[in-house]
Amino acid sequence: YSSGVGTMWRTKEEIGVYGTSWGSEQKNVKFTSTNTKSAGTVSFSGGLLSSVTPKYAYYPYSATNNSSPSTAVKLSMPIYREYHSTYKDLVADFRAGTLESKNWLSSTFTFNRVVSLYRFKIDVTGTPLVDSNIRTLSIKVENKRQISGDFTLNLTNQTIDLGNFVEGNDSIKLRWTSEPTLKANVETYGYATAIPSIQKGDVLIFTLETTTHKATFTRTAGSNHAANKLYGFAIKLADATNLKIQELEQ
Repeated sequence: YSSGVGTMWRTKEEIGVYGTSWGSEQKNVKFTSTNTKSAGTVSFSGGLLSSVTPKYAYYPYSATNNSSPSTAVKLSMPIYREYHSTYKDLVADFRAGTLESKNWLSSTFTFNRVVSLYRFKIDVTGTPLVDSNIRTLSIKVENKRQISGDFTLNLTNQTIDLGNFVEGNDSIKLRWTSEPTLKANVETYGYATAIPSIQKGDVLIFTLETTTHKATFTRTAGSNHAANKLYGFAIKLADATNLKIQELEQ
């Protein structure tokens, strides 16, 4: 889960590990974390064959990759995900691990995020949304770049290939399960991940929905988005470009 801009491993997290032995590959062996509380560095236990040298790993584990080679691990970025302001669970935080060191007892992997991380900082001061409860925030890329949906991950070089674009794959939607109240002069935070496809100059269409209003506005991407990078969206709603606010029927 996200802790500020860092990331913590919860208990019983699962990763998939790939290893080699005499030219053959043992695929997608599940390892489970052994920590008893959330931590930045944790140990995992699993069942690689004793003759196999671990090479690569990915997070989170999925049994759909039991026959997938390390060059084509199948993953899927959801359009819709949930976020809790207290627990800060980060859904679809896809990562690839490379072997750093190995001895006869254990192996050490370093994990890198293979998607972009977004941090939303929302301030509704001076708008009718003050004192309403936030429900969702969505981003849609105007020119249909794929930021959600199916993709494959090559663990050997930590690159991704996009799947076939389907309707909706140009957007993500974050729901605050705790529905915190939006207060004047107070910033509300949220975190989400996305496939790193956005390019500098792309127009992003935002929709913010609360218990009383729906606000839409646009923002132009200032850079090409990349994997393993944090992008902050400071949203001062009253100053947003092309802002439209609609009162919802109660």
